[in-house]
Amino acid sequence: MGEKDKKAEGAAPADGAGGRHDVLVRARTEKKKLSVVVPATELVKFQASLASVMKNSFTNLKKKVREKKDKKKALKPDA
Repeated sequence: MGEKDKKAEGAAPADGAGGRHDVLVRARTEKKKLSVVVPATELVKFQASLASVMKNSFTNLKKKVREKKDKKKALKPDA
């Protein structure tokens, strides 16, 4: 088998009639670009893993300090 034959074996048909769809996921940081093709059979597992990684990352973020607005001043129309 040639190299082209190996690639064509695992590829989904262009018209979508094959029933197998892969998902391309892309992400980037300041220095790197990442991309991964996730097979449809592994999609749920990938989403669960991604969610846990994101939840762990968000806990390290600092909350934004906001000023409290005076409601009385905001409700009074300027006369």
